[in-house]
Amino acid sequence: MYRSLAVALILILALAGTALAAVSIEDAVGQFLFAGNVGSDYQYGFIEFSADHEYVWVIHVDTDHDQLEDRYEVRRGSYEVRRNAQGEPGLYLLPQGGEPGFLEQTDFSGLRLSAFTYEGFSFHRRRPADSLFDMSGDQPELSGQLEVISVPPGAAIWLDGKRVPGSTPLTIESTSAGVEHTLRAELVDHQPQLTTFTLKPNQRKRIEVKLASGKATFALKTEPVVKVWMDGRFIGATPMWREDIEAGLHSVELRNDALGIRESFEVQIEEGRVWKKVMRWEGTIELRSDVQCNVFLDDEQLGVTPLSVKLPVGVHRLELRPPDEHHGRRLFVTIKLDQATSLDVIYQDLDR
Repeated sequence: MYRSLAVALILILALAGTALAAVSIEDAVGQFLFAGNVGSDYQYGFIEFSADHEYVWVIHVDTDHDQLEDRYEVRRGSYEVRRNAQGEPGLYLLPQGGEPGFLEQTDFSGLRLSAFTYEGFSFHRRRPADSLFDMSGDQPELSGQLEVISVPPGAAIWLDGKRVPGSTPLTIESTSAGVEHTLRAELVDHQPQLTTFTLKPNQRKRIEVKLASGKATFALKTEPVVKVWMDGRFIGATPMWREDIEAGLHSVELRNDALGIRESFEVQIEEGRVWKKVMRWEGTIELRSDVQCNVFLDDEQLGVTPLSVKLPVGVHRLELRPPDEHHGRRLFVTIKLDQATSLDVIYQDLDR
């Protein structure tokens, strides 16, 4: 979208006879701040031009001069290049539901539009020390500035799922403050990297992304056994220890269709490091018997009936043993994911 506004400004300057070879798309757009008194109110805010020939104008109104806004207005519209009554080219604003008009007293610093007047207000291009604003939502919010670099450089960047124009190193203006953002970096022959961050109002944050191309280890132990897919490719069943995994960001899917297990997540594995995790899917057994019994699973005592305990999903062989006996009787139970299995048993009816 930056290209459209750049072309518009280039046309203005070209008609005025100015050489435009050094104009860049980035220098042609941006935020312009204003402040001033209107009657008894103090008004301040910004207008932001986008490269798709649209603009947004946010006006904060302070009615009691306590340096806190009492309300705000958001005005939107489009603009185009026109000649004024004197035959001179200029930017012509067409507000939604308002009267159209030209930007007046336009001033260019070098080849950048740096200042102008509009509807009685004087605007200047936002300077590094000025506040940053964001209008990605329905109301204006302070924002921050993000600088992204990568090692090696040249990575493509996605911010909250949207592709950012250009490649690293790059600067992203007007990133919303106070909310968590997700940044993804991708580079050919390297594993993608994912990071999350939150900006404070007016914060200028620098993120360095290291893109790995070497190997790492993926280790996973689960109860019960599951099959593992990584980046859509089946790589085996648990327990697993794989030392041939490419370092970086991977999508992992775990499945055991017979037991109703299906789980997906992303893992970030650093080059030369080991990513390891133990996972367990459980249900509950509620067991009662006519004779009080100790309950064992693989020689580990779970407790005494009546008993309520969590176990991994699947089929288990339990042993019920009265306190005065050395040998017990067997009970096979099926544990279902996130469900309670309730059983009442008669001890003498169980298999030896």
